[in-house]
Amino acid sequence: SSGSVKDMLPSATLPAFGFDVATSPNGVSVAAYEQMSDSIRPKAVNISPETYIKTQSQQVEIFAAINNGGERQETQLSDVNTGLGSRNSDISPKVAISDNGTRASVVWKSGHTRIDSLGAKISGNLKLSRYNGSFWKEPIELVAADNISDYSIAMNGESVLIAATRVESDNSGRIKLIHISPADSITHIETGRQGKKPQITRAGDNFYVSFMG
Repeated sequence: SSGSVKDMLPSATLPAFGFDVATSPNGVSVAAYEQMSDSIRPKAVNISPETYIKTQSQQVEIFAAINNGGERQETQLSDVNTGLGSRNSDISPKVAISDNGTRASVVWKSGHTRIDSLGAKISGNLKLSRYNGSFWKEPIELVAADNISDYSIAMNGESVLIAATRVESDNSGRIKLIHISPADSITHIETGRQGKKPQITRAGDNFYVSFMG
């Protein structure tokens, strides 16, 4: 099957992880994943752990691979033609594909690595790149991701819906929806519902969001 993870693995030998795969009813698959732009190197003695983590995280990029039963097409979505010093950290891709397999979308977190007493976090934005049947479009920024803990994505034709957990100041989670029209018009919907780990399914033209309360 063109939807097997083995078929979607990148051909490069650099470390890759964080896979998400979506397959259309007619068998077209798209995978999104994190991949290092260079090999992981040992930390030098004179480099602080914080600097080492930030430098290594700048080498993590988002890639997408489409397999329609023929040759796999791999594309780098993040920090294209950007020097290492200007790159963001790009992590946690989620992917969706249209029913006919001609459109796809990938959402991920992009920003600078911030390290505090709780560990490393990404301070930046959620970004979205779309596949229009021929190529992947330039990423667009959706929303600040500093307080977004998890998210999922679904498509209906060329419309995209993202369900995310927005973390409040008291660490409770609220479900937030982001709708992106075919013309890239962005609508934010605060549901007010408390919860986390939202998942989107679609039946016909309707989206359904489930989450943990």
